Amino acid sequence: LIQLTGFSSDDLETIGVKIKNEIIKIPGVESCYSNLEKTNEEIQIVYDEKKLAFSDLDHETVSLQLKGLVKGEVVSRMQIDGKERNIRVRYKNEDRNSTKKLNDVFLKNSTGKQIHLSSISKMERKFTNASIQKSQNLKTGKIKVLFHENEKTKILRNIQSILDSIERPNG
Repeated sequence: LIQLTGFSSDDLETIGVKIKNEIIKIPGVESCYSNLEKTNEEIQIVYDEKKLAFSDLDHETVSLQLKGLVKGEVVSRMQIDGKERNIRVRYKNEDRNSTKKLNDVFLKNSTGKQIHLSSISKMERKFTNASIQKSQNLKTGKIKVLFHENEKTKILRNIQSILDSIERPNG
């Protein structure tokens, strides 16, 4: 396991991809996984701050309403086969993953007026890192290498050589 730590997610990703691409070339390495690569697709909402304020909405209000639609809200409980189960109301799965359907959502502001989400924001599909750990400003990514045990010493020497040759950013 190789741990990379730094302040910039972009620098960590760049270095992590370089290291992974070199390690995978080493004879005897079976696989190499990095949580620094952008492999998770997510929908990102970009707000027009003026329109948001003019609509009498804020980030928290919009976030809570969208969370209710996407993750759902427990509205009741019921007994099924002797076990108590939550009854959850939310958008259908295919609607939750559609930017078009989510853009068509109406939100309520503090006065009860309905505001079309697309009138205050735009949605973008982005790829993000699988899971970079964050502590204050410091970010940590990991690269996991699986290899043949009988070639351990040689492989570890090659990995150390790769790590020694990687140019590190300032800071």
